[in-house]
Amino acid sequence: MNTQMQTAIAAWTLFSIMNQTEEQLSEFRHTEEKVEEVKYQLLPGYNQATAGQTMKIERDEQAKGRFVWQLTVPKGLKVAQEDVNEDNKHVWLIQAIKEGRYKIFADYVDKKRMSRIRKRVIYEVEVLPCPCGSYSHQTSKKQNTTK
Repeated sequence: MNTQMQTAIAAWTLFSIMNQTEEQLSEFRHTEEKVEEVKYQLLPGYNQATAGQTMKIERDEQAKGRFVWQLTVPKGLKVAQEDVNEDNKHVWLIQAIKEGRYKIFADYVDKKRMSRIRKRVIYEVEVLPCPCGSYSHQTSKKQNTTK
């Protein structure tokens, strides 16, 4: 990775940290004996993440309502966890596996007619290379061993 790319990634990371809300600033949450990382909240529209990062999508959903949220996630991203919590929020944790540009579709669909979409929200995620270079899914370069 060249120096300009590393500088751009570092600048983006700093900019992202400076523009986070109070809730997002608490990057780590202590729970008993382990430290748990707070997930990056995706917003509708354009988002950036790094390979290996875990992101979160939250949508309001009535547990006994007629409509439910359905998420379409492309290859390169992986749904690590899905849950509807007691606050009537449908929450997905999504892990960025591979670098690239992806679109995630969140459709509010009728339970009886799944093809009927009441609302669609699109999240565009650009997954950048991990600046530390240590993410396990990155391809390793072959070294020249000839002398």
